[in-house]
Amino acid sequence: MISPFLKLWFNVIRNSISTLKRQSYLKIAFVLLCSIIFLVVEFLISYRAFLFIRDFPGVGSIVSERLLFLFYFALFLMLIFSNAIIAYATLFRSKDTELLFTYPINETNIFRYKFLEGIVLSSWAFLMLLVPFMMSFGMANNADVRLYPFLILLFIPFLILASSIGSGFTLLLARIMPRKRLKGITIFIGISAVFFIYLAMKKIRVEEPSQTLEIFILNKILPDFRMSYSPFLPSYWMVKGILSSSRGLFQASFFYFLLLLSSALFFTEILMRFASRSYLNAWVEMRSRTKEKLFILHKGIIEKLRPIFGIFGRDICGLVTKD
Repeated sequence: MISPFLKLWFNVIRNSISTLKRQSYLKIAFVLLCSIIFLVVEFLISYRAFLFIRDFPGVGSIVSERLLFLFYFALFLMLIFSNAIIAYATLFRSKDTELLFTYPINETNIFRYKFLEGIVLSSWAFLMLLVPFMMSFGMANNADVRLYPFLILLFIPFLILASSIGSGFTLLLARIMPRKRLKGITIFIGISAVFFIYLAMKKIRVEEPSQTLEIFILNKILPDFRMSYSPFLPSYWMVKGILSSSRGLFQASFFYFLLLLSSALFFTEILMRFASRSYLNAWVEMRSRTKEKLFILHKGIIEKLRPIFGIFGRDICGLVTKD
């Protein structure tokens, strides 16, 4: 069962390397340089921001922690939405998925492979952005150096949990709804998410002249972060594990890691059981629907020009119109 997947991955890597070799060395160097500059600038801005917040008298640590809760809450939502979109592309629109269905492989194994592929595709960009951000947080707050490897350990089940929810949501919609309606619902969810963020930001009022900066932060901003500060959220467990490991409390951090891991395994098991019953039917239904009507009688410029080809006979006229 593993052989077709390994062969497919080998072909993908080989084609990617061959495509990269055909690129200009100047182009590759320019992209790498821009990426490094971007990561360095992100680190410097985040580091200065955490230092600035840390120096708030009396409330610096509270504000830093609440910002971390809000950041991982937003990250968890973005991972779910990103995995939902990527799952639609990899599970139903990918050419290699169609190739895998020609092999004598169980559809559940195909789903597992595409699920892991979706995790990789959706995680690498977030992970690249997360590393300089968390390094700046740790350095600004004098965190324990063991925070950084433990952060990767926490991020793995956090990512799998978000991927399970996003992929399951896509599979459910693909199973019960037509493709056009599915696309509309996806757009509606995206617009709703943007509107939700807009309402959350609108609640933050401007600073009043009679207030100090510290009072303004405590009275105005922090109450609006309550939506991300709930012990039932995976983002809460993630941040609690990070804060515990940054202070050297690795027993508490390991407890939150186990919470994330058990939840990720639970949702993944539910997703695989649901996929074993519905993925093949959903894929067949999605592939059986055409994107659009290929030919509509008496419409379009070809049909208007049809009489011109009539001089060659009915058969040739029909062949020319079809092509």
